[in-house]
Amino acid sequence: MPSDPPPTESRSEMASSAAVATVETDASAETREVAAVTTEPSVTEEAGTDVGGAVAAAEVPAAREPAPTPAVATASEPVIAPVSATPAATASDVPSAVPPSGTPRTGASASALATEILRKATRSADPSIRANAIESLLASPAVLAEVLPTGLADQNRGVRYVSAMCVGRANLADLAPFVEPLLKDPSPSVQAAAIYALSKCGRPVDPTPLAAMLQSDDPEVRANAFVVLGELGNKSAIPMIRAALGQGMRRVHPVRVRIVELQGAEALVRLGSEDDVEGIRAALFAPGEQGELSILACQILARVGDQSAAPMMERLVDASGTSARPPEIRLAAAQSLAELKVSARSNLGALGAQFASSPDHFLRVQAAILLGRVGGPGSVQILSALLSDPDDSVRIAAAAGLLRLASESRSWAPTSR
Repeated sequence: MPSDPPPTESRSEMASSAAVATVETDASAETREVAAVTTEPSVTEEAGTDVGGAVAAAEVPAAREPAPTPAVATASEPVIAPVSATPAATASDVPSAVPPSGTPRTGASASALATEILRKATRSADPSIRANAIESLLASPAVLAEVLPTGLADQNRGVRYVSAMCVGRANLADLAPFVEPLLKDPSPSVQAAAIYALSKCGRPVDPTPLAAMLQSDDPEVRANAFVVLGELGNKSAIPMIRAALGQGMRRVHPVRVRIVELQGAEALVRLGSEDDVEGIRAALFAPGEQGELSILACQILARVGDQSAAPMMERLVDASGTSARPPEIRLAAAQSLAELKVSARSNLGALGAQFASSPDHFLRVQAAILLGRVGGPGSVQILSALLSDPDDSVRIAAAAGLLRLASESRSWAPTSR
């Protein structure tokens, strides 16, 4: 995908998260972005790493060297725009819970510290960090409203995309004047996000450009159009979405096409076409070399509230021997089970605790996302400790998890290290 001139752009699962712009990455990074549905947005760039708002991706062993796949939006989540290489965030970009002197911070609750971390991360040199931090602040609307004007004017289209989607999701109508100029943004993905935001804020806006985006051969543009149409909720879009499936993108790698079409199926399910959930369920058991499809399917099924898929995802968590799934898939399935709140399982938190100390920072990110959904004193303690993780993306995931738990009015006490 083409990338804008420096500074670069990012993608969001977030990403809880969601349609997020895609960042150019190497094969391993792209796979990670798809799996990591961060809250759950995610736009990560590690020397050119993809990010997924739409979906933060997990690193699937069998898919470590897959064909390029689009970042899929997180927290949730859609695909973000490509990002050209930019300087990686430095250790000072995202504050940790322990200052340089090594003296633990005191006098602030864990939620206040989490908010501080995310607020400062929105000014990171790394666009994927900025985008993920912005999406994570959906749990803190007041702070989100403060940082969004800057995000909407960001030089990276991925960050602009995530910011506009957040305006719509948080229904921040006062920010509509900042969104309106994005209707003429050079990035079609950003235009789509602007249409979504203004519509959600009750402003008159012409949605017809989305029809042309559905026919685009650019997988990022088409995927984000699917995301926006699904979230707008207008059932009249069903024929257009269905007509786009299986058409075009002839020069795009088949795995990437499948990822985009899963997002199309998600849009159809959101609009009431229940039969289309079957194809998403089938993707749970994609071949090992296509592990990113399994991860995305888990995320989508949680977002559409498919409780019937819970037993299938429990199999992904529990499978052993030759049927055992990689940690990334197990964690993604566990995250969705926690989100659906239908599983009687009591070991989801234990799985998160196990990987919270993994040497792989991506697995620590996934563990933080899981613990932020499981909740409970044990999860809060681990998440509070992860605020001091050496990796920026882990600190953001931990902060997002703590804010999520706080927003759900769960009682927890601040901790310090």
